[in-house]
Amino acid sequence: MREYDIDPLLEAFLDAGSISEKLDIFYDMKKTADTETLKFAAASLDLDTAGDAEEISSKILRTLLAREKYETNRLRG
Repeated sequence: MREYDIDPLLEAFLDAGSISEKLDIFYDMKKTADTETLKFAAASLDLDTAGDAEEISSKILRTLLAREKYETNRLRG
């Protein structure tokens, strides 16, 4: 069995308890994340993982911002 080293920021992203927390971690993660790391993050959000790092990063960011908006409204309402 082969063991993999997981990026600590990806691990924090996957373990984050809220969308706001994921968004904060993602801003740090996207600076250094490679395409494979971004694909894992996208898959965890049920997003299409096709594309290069920039495309995947954009998909993740748009999704997190939209979900944060609705999470915040849901908690207020």
